[in-house]
Amino acid sequence: MFSFCTKPLDLRLALLAVLAGCAAQSPVPSAPSHASPIPADATLIATHSGIGVFVMQQDGILYIVQADNGELIHASPVMLGHKLLFAPERNQIAINGMVVHEGGLSPSRSYRFYFDKQ
Repeated sequence: MFSFCTKPLDLRLALLAVLAGCAAQSPVPSAPSHASPIPADATLIATHSGIGVFVMQQDGILYIVQADNGELIHASPVMLGHKLLFAPERNQIAINGMVVHEGGLSPSRSYRFYFDKQ
């Protein structure tokens, strides 16, 4: 699934607009816990399971963690216009078609996506 934004949107809205199956099961904190490897000022932008495409609306760092235990799965610098494919069914994360992470993903798990502006 690919989705393209035609208007400049707030990053949160852009990410939510292109995700399939994205839903918060319960209220989640807007910042990770102190024990997390994610910066305290990073913003929670989605809780998601299954395949999804992110179209970046600004430069920064995207962090992906398992929702149930907070384990960091992947962190990548991203730039305006980058397309990140999150494909747990294939056990892959790709940016602009290049695989940047393989392994450790499951379509039955939920993941939290945090964004830290640069």
